[in-house]
Amino acid sequence: MSRGRNKTDHGPFTMEFRKEILKRLLTTQNEVRKHGPDKEVKLIRHEELLRIRQLWLHEEGDWGDSLPGIYEEITGESLDWIIDDFSGMGGAEKQVLEEVCKKYALPVELLMELLDVEREYHGMSRRSGIYAALDKILNKDWRSLEQALADHKNDLCNQEGVEIRINRVVLENFGLYSGGQY
Repeated sequence: MSRGRNKTDHGPFTMEFRKEILKRLLTTQNEVRKHGPDKEVKLIRHEELLRIRQLWLHEEGDWGDSLPGIYEEITGESLDWIIDDFSGMGGAEKQVLEEVCKKYALPVELLMELLDVEREYHGMSRRSGIYAALDKILNKDWRSLEQALADHKNDLCNQEGVEIRINRVVLENFGLYSGGQY
């Protein structure tokens, strides 16, 4: 989430929303198959699902490898999924990471992204670019939407308080205010 002048930009879709989009697409595919003339129609090809899974695993930190489970849950079918031995960490590692992050009040996604960058650069003879990648992650706004909104509200209240004090000083200087309400 990035903040501009009186604007909150949520950036790209969250992982949870991406999963929801996939679920809706697969549910729609089921309905089209059920009610349409082509009982084998595919709204998303197997190759596209493989690519999405690869992106989720390697770039989005989907340590639980959720795409195959979503596909099977919605369609009732299982596809031949490529086993990726170095896709990142799994559910057990994510659970440990969540516990540590909770203990130290850190966003889980922050550490997941940092670990994913390290995994991406692991084994490279030249790791140029790793500092820029880490810096990009560390410079993101890691607050929750609720915290960002609360901070924005506090900023507005503080700004209002400053404006009131300035108005009092100006009115006092012109002899129009001498304490109390104005």
